[in-house]
Amino acid sequence: MKVIRLECKAMFDSPVLGSASANPDLYGEFLGSRSGDADKLQEELEALPAEELVTKGTTVFLRNAEDACMLFDYQVEGMLKENCAQLTRMPDSESKKVKAWRKQMLLVHVYPRQIVMTPPEPITEMEHHVRPLRIEDWKNGDRTALAASEKLPAGTTFAFQVETPPHLLKPTLEWLQHGKNNGLGQWRNGGFGQISVEVVGAEEIEGTVDEVHKKVQGLLKDK
Repeated sequence: MKVIRLECKAMFDSPVLGSASANPDLYGEFLGSRSGDADKLQEELEALPAEELVTKGTTVFLRNAEDACMLFDYQVEGMLKENCAQLTRMPDSESKKVKAWRKQMLLVHVYPRQIVMTPPEPITEMEHHVRPLRIEDWKNGDRTALAASEKLPAGTTFAFQVETPPHLLKPTLEWLQHGKNNGLGQWRNGGFGQISVEVVGAEEIEGTVDEVHKKVQGLLKDK
C-alpha cells in the first residue's frame, strides 16, 4: 500500500480567532462526549492556557509545552473534511467524483499531532476580538450577548504534513486550496481564519502494512 506525503505550509490571509473554551470543565465535558480516549482528553485539557491569563468567557488558542499557540491534527483534518463536503456540491470539482467521500476521508491523515502557529512578529500580549451575538429565544425573547476570542494576526503561519492515497491526491489538493474560502477557527463566515496553503514537498512512501509484510516474509524464509 502506497501513500503520498505532502509537505504543506499554510498562512492565514486574515486574522484567526481561538475556538477552544477556556473553561476546563466545559471543554472537558465537550471533548468527553466526542472521544473515549482518556490520554488525548488529558493532553487537550493541559493545552489550555493558564487560567490567570484568560478573561472569563473567552475562546482561546491551545498551547504546547513551550506556551506557543497551536492546532491539533484533527482540527486540520476537520477543515479538509468540511471543505470536501462543500466541494461535493460543485459538479465540476474533483471532490464530486469521490464516491462515499465520508469513508474515503478516513484514509487521509494529518501530522504532526501538535501543529505550532507562528505569528509574523513575536507577541507580547494576546489581542482579543469582541463581537455581538444575537441569541434567538422563542420563549423569553431574542437578546444580544458579547463573545470574545483570542486573535492572531494575518500572516501567521503553520506547517504540517498530509498523507493521502494516490487516488485521492487531486481531491486532497483541492481541499487544501479551498482553505482560502473556508479556513479555520471561530467566526469564519465573518472573514476570519482564511488560509492559503502551499505544497512545498511531496514523496511517495510505502504504507506500514507493506513494510510489516516484507518483514514477516523475511522471517518465514529464515526458518
